[in-house]
Amino acid sequence: MKVRIVSGLIGSAFLIAALLAPPSILMLVVLAASLLAILEFRQAVQSVSRTVDPAVAMLMTFMLVGNSRYGNTAIAEDIRSLVASWNTGDATFWQAGVDALAWCFSGSAVRVVAFACIAWLFGRLIFQNDAFHLDDLAMTLTGVLYIPFLMSFVAQVRSMEHGAWLIWCIVIGAVITDTAAYFVGVTLGRHKLLPKVSPKKTVEGAIGGVVGSTLAMLVFGFIVPAQVQSAVAWYHFLILGILCGVVSQLGDWSASAIKRSAGIKDFGKLIPGHGGMLDRIDSILFVGPVVYLYLQAVVGL
Repeated sequence: MKVRIVSGLIGSAFLIAALLAPPSILMLVVLAASLLAILEFRQAVQSVSRTVDPAVAMLMTFMLVGNSRYGNTAIAEDIRSLVASWNTGDATFWQAGVDALAWCFSGSAVRVVAFACIAWLFGRLIFQNDAFHLDDLAMTLTGVLYIPFLMSFVAQVRSMEHGAWLIWCIVIGAVITDTAAYFVGVTLGRHKLLPKVSPKKTVEGAIGGVVGSTLAMLVFGFIVPAQVQSAVAWYHFLILGILCGVVSQLGDWSASAIKRSAGIKDFGKLIPGHGGMLDRIDSILFVGPVVYLYLQAVVGL
């Protein structure tokens, strides 16, 4: 337990530092976490004699996470303006580099690379059918959609208007839900929720997770700066708290289902007492997209 607490505190400090850093730094953290997580996913499926094409997985991770940052036209313009302010003789060179980077991670480039990856996978299925099977192709595509695609929304939220504050909605939705569900489940849990997937989960714990997320998100909505409150009304934080409280646990249960199917306890040993990277971000994978899509589609940011 001591090791778990210490590593948890260190991890929390690192997470806070990443969230307070500029968007590009957070993007690099998301990229690193996604790469580690998809490699852990690959190792997990190998335990049931399946595989994930590592080249496709890593390439699509770079493309999807990079698109969440450099594929944004407004952000590319901000970077160009910054480079122009340097007043150096090499400004034209750096401007060209920014333009190239923005194109490489644009939506069009992502589609081209995605098509190339799919063609490559089916090529392997056709010409390497003794070593690469349909299940392997499916696992590769599942891993890409499950990890880097969903994680890319975290960087997207940070790049939104008021993103420096709204990114904390993801942390609240994932961490507070998990913490509240754990303590309520330990103290009041009586009815098993998903005994075949995660025997320790209880109905009481699940309800506690949603309530904890809702209350924490509502409090957060009242302490953010006035400009954020004017853009996102308090009741949006209330709704986000409920939604995140539900989908955060869905992410946790999904990871548990994968581990049970693969016959493993944890995805890795990267974080002492906590397992692998995928064990730590399983809830964030589902919370990030919900926060981004709600803020974009409903709030209009």
